[in-house]
Amino acid sequence: MFGDLKIEIYDSEGELITTIPAPKVKGLNRADWPMRLPAPKLPPATNLVFAFQGPRVPEGTYTYKVIKGKETFEGEVDLVPDPSSPHSAEDRMLQQETALELYYMLGDLTYLVDSLIEIRDQADARVEALDGKGGLANRLEAYSKSVEDLRGSLVSTAETGWISGDEKLREKLGNLFGGVVNYDGRPTQSQLDRTRVLAGQLQPAQASFVSLTTGSELTQLNNQLEGKSLEPI
Repeated sequence: MFGDLKIEIYDSEGELITTIPAPKVKGLNRADWPMRLPAPKLPPATNLVFAFQGPRVPEGTYTYKVIKGKETFEGEVDLVPDPSSPHSAEDRMLQQETALELYYMLGDLTYLVDSLIEIRDQADARVEALDGKGGLANRLEAYSKSVEDLRGSLVSTAETGWISGDEKLREKLGNLFGGVVNYDGRPTQSQLDRTRVLAGQLQPAQASFVSLTTGSELTQLNNQLEGKSLEPI
């Protein structure tokens, strides 16, 4: 009755999908598994995105582990399609593939934006350490602005929040994902086309990030920072 008690779910490849906290009431207990991946990671922004649940896992055999301290109890569960579902296996597969593609694109975007925030904050901290004076401080401020401009092109930054209607790549991807993941049938052709378009917008953003973080400008800034006994960015 005491200590950690959890249930882990693994796919057919042995990859951990999710961990469910198990109830610990004396007697029989029921733990619900929504048969979905965790909700997608989203970068911080000022606008609301309707992406509150993860993609449904495909049908197949899954392993569960009930873990209590050093004890582990294993078993398997087979997920089968709902026989009353009007959607064909082909349509369900396309829905899952599209939802997963958008899911991982959101994960990539979150990593990108989180990294931009970290780099911007580091540059601003170096400006503060220099008291905002001198040519190096000015160059750092310009670099920080370039980083922030890239972030602002990817996520909503409008101060009025969700009522502003400001939609950047985060909002477009998130809302498209929400529309696909909340319907178990075939995505519309418009949704499929939109997925391709947004994937095409993420790639140049990733390229711009690489340019900002590996280019000569940052190398020169870091060399000058080290010359002033300051941590490089």
